[in-house]
Amino acid sequence: MGACSPVPYVLVVACFLFLSGIFLPRLLQLQLEQGIRTAVVWRPDSPPEVDARYRSNAGTNGTRDFVEVFLFNITNVAEIRNGSRPKLEEVGPFTYAKVKRKIYTWWDRAGGVEVKEWDYYVPVPGLVDAPAPSTAIVTTLNMALIGVVEGIHAAYGPSYARWLDWVAYALAEFSDGHVDGLFTRRSAHELIWGYDDLFLSRLSRMLPAGTIPTTRVELLHNASEEETLAAVPTVFDTGGRNVSAVWNTLSDAGHTEATCWNGCTERVTGTDGTQFHPSVRPSDVLKVWVPQVYRSQTFLFESEVQWDGVRFLRFTTDPADFAVDACHFQELRGLMNLTTPHAVGINGTASAAAGGPPLYLSRPHFCGCDASLASGVDGLACNESRHRTWIDVEPITGITMRGHTSMMASSEMTPTARAYLEPKIARTNNKSVIIPIFFFEEHAGAGDADVVGFREGVYWVLALQRAFSHFVLPAGAALLALGLIALVVTRLGLLPAAVSGSAGRVDGGTDEEGARREGLLQGGASGAGAGGHYYPDTAAQQRQLTHGTPGVSPAASVFGGGGDDLAAPLLQPSGAARD
Repeated sequence: MGACSPVPYVLVVACFLFLSGIFLPRLLQLQLEQGIRTAVVWRPDSPPEVDARYRSNAGTNGTRDFVEVFLFNITNVAEIRNGSRPKLEEVGPFTYAKVKRKIYTWWDRAGGVEVKEWDYYVPVPGLVDAPAPSTAIVTTLNMALIGVVEGIHAAYGPSYARWLDWVAYALAEFSDGHVDGLFTRRSAHELIWGYDDLFLSRLSRMLPAGTIPTTRVELLHNASEEETLAAVPTVFDTGGRNVSAVWNTLSDAGHTEATCWNGCTERVTGTDGTQFHPSVRPSDVLKVWVPQVYRSQTFLFESEVQWDGVRFLRFTTDPADFAVDACHFQELRGLMNLTTPHAVGINGTASAAAGGPPLYLSRPHFCGCDASLASGVDGLACNESRHRTWIDVEPITGITMRGHTSMMASSEMTPTARAYLEPKIARTNNKSVIIPIFFFEEHAGAGDADVVGFREGVYWVLALQRAFSHFVLPAGAALLALGLIALVVTRLGLLPAAVSGSAGRVDGGTDEEGARREGLLQGGASGAGAGGHYYPDTAAQQRQLTHGTPGVSPAASVFGGGGDDLAAPLLQPSGAARD
């Protein structure tokens, strides 16, 4: 039996590799895109791990969202009244685990989902070395009282002085060990989580109804489940119709825009910072809607970071959001002014009649702010690497797996409050000073097990995709090219058959067979005529040549028996030897 040429097999393998290199990466990409869509689009029938990620920040490894609160203690109240700058002492941190649970969800037919999210804080004692919040005593500005003064000033026009005289008189006659003019002295726990102010309660009975909307004073709010259920839901885009819009805020508690700014309207847009569109690139500008400040925060790419073998893109806040901006009442670089929006609410109208306590947001210790702010007080020390906000986004899915928020709230001894409640300060220092009240640092992130699980679930698909695109496809193309060249060359007879021994012997044949073949081809056998034609000598030979010997092919008759064995070397293009 004759040996088969390897060229056809090479071509088959080459075609398989080439086509695999073309189509398999595309199939893997489709599989990856479908997996990403399943992981980021929240539906009623989403897999349990996807549903759990959207419903709560607790995760499989427990709460991973911690908040540290630092208060500023004013240590020189008497000196301030004599004209000195306030001296501040940082107290804390007081650490809490922040829990976020969506306790109400409803999917609509337009691709949105309504949610009511219950956020609350749980103390984590002993996590850091800090005094207990119930025993740490802090002296700070009495923001609630300053708010009452500014509210009266804004609401009652020229007659406000009469009402403020009442407030000053009541303050002079009141003593509870906490209120001291424009200052108050309370425990850290009371300041952070709230207390009922006795002096405000007395004032509320003296002043017109509605002048003091609440006597409850707090820096942070620990919402109850009942309060959350009574609130208006926020609507997010699920991304079911357009995955590039996944988790964009469509309305904030029923509002699609904020009208509380200075002659401009802020459209509600941006995610909540936990999820962005898939395939995030460094050139992308990410938007986060922040309900507490009634506007979107812009995040710009800063650097690439690695975590447990997974690549992340780190984005940080855009300095332009803190620039001088008349639309947002920002008169000093780095200082967000929320006084009016906080007084009128998201759907209110900014006006001169809007009164309330001065409220400013910035980076802690006035990092990145106008130099005049830090120079107005003593005891601040900016740490550029620590006092900033950033998020680490996994670029394939757009999921934020780690983030750090750092923000400080400040208030002000306003001219009106100084004039009526602290006349000595008004005489010694007529400059309005912005004083930091507290700042918080929130750090949230997935557990190492979550990151490793993502790496093992996604990166192997990417590695296989790269292998087929970068190695299998070029190898298949090269092998296919070589096979086609070999096929063309051999079909054209440019490669001679392998010859060994005497000139009349083909590899694998006998000398006699080689001589007979040589003679037939050259017309030198018995009965050959001129011109090399073969003429059978007898009628039997004629019949044998025409019809062949019974059981033997015509080729075998012509070539003297064993036709298949002898013809194979001549018919095979590469001159392979017969068996």
